[in-house]
Amino acid sequence: MNYELLKLSGLITENSQANFVKIEGGLNSSIQLVEIKNYKYIFKQYSDVNNAWPRLETEFNFLTLLSEAKVRNVPKAIKKLEDFNIGIYSYLEGKSINEPTDHNVGSSASFIIEINNKMKSLKKKVKLASDYFSDYEGLLSSIHRRIFSLRKYAPIHNDAYSRAISELEQTFNNIVKEDNLISKEIRDDIFKVGEVISPSDFGFHNILQDGDSLKFLDFEYAGTDNVFKLLCDFYCQPRIPISGRQFKKFVNIINENLVQVDGLYKASVRLMPIFRLKWACIILNQINKLEQNRQAKNEQIEKALTYLSKKCEE
Repeated sequence: MNYELLKLSGLITENSQANFVKIEGGLNSSIQLVEIKNYKYIFKQYSDVNNAWPRLETEFNFLTLLSEAKVRNVPKAIKKLEDFNIGIYSYLEGKSINEPTDHNVGSSASFIIEINNKMKSLKKKVKLASDYFSDYEGLLSSIHRRIFSLRKYAPIHNDAYSRAISELEQTFNNIVKEDNLISKEIRDDIFKVGEVISPSDFGFHNILQDGDSLKFLDFEYAGTDNVFKLLCDFYCQPRIPISGRQFKKFVNIINENLVQVDGLYKASVRLMPIFRLKWACIILNQINKLEQNRQAKNEQIEKALTYLSKKCEE
């Protein structure tokens, strides 16, 4: 970060002083905390890794709508520096959560219910979330595209990478074969539960603890989404996992207060293998985003396969 960018932001003048602290960001962004006088701001620069999805526009616009709906415990969108792919947001105090409690899980479900209730009048302004699908075939297609995308990188990696792709493909084929034994009518009924407004990449890796309150970060992929994607991703995200018992609690709170669908938990468990395959693809794809040595790549391959083979708790 430099003073020219700060001047463009309108937050600083020629004679102002600023303090910079680099904060660990995700694979697709770099983050700096900038302190000016007694105010703290987050400058988030989005990389060009995923040009197909407008992450700056999505996050900034979604946070603007959350502010309009008077949703608290999220960053406030302050300014976009589009020429530099930078979003400027308010800073949220809080600490990372390493072991989510039942209270944390309940508060997370309450947040989803809150944004859906408060944004009802704004729903037409909310765009579709990243990787949105409306039916079971759409879900399968999205996973198949991920595997195909991974396959195209095989020539630049070792044989272990290719074998991992083959295992992902075999798992996908087994899921499709098993699903073919279930009537299409049942599959379609599962997906008639409607949609929810979702942060999309929702999990405790993007949540801070501040006393008894939770604060929520990262809305790069947010929008109107399939409820199963919200539920299963919340359980499947590997960085800070929750237990099977906590997942059931999360689903039940969402169901009782938002969607009211018979058999939602059972259907979510039924869909879990395909979502675990999705996250195995995401883990493996990190190899293609970072310059890693051979050992690091092999460890990432092993991590993806170990995750894929792990059984879901019920």
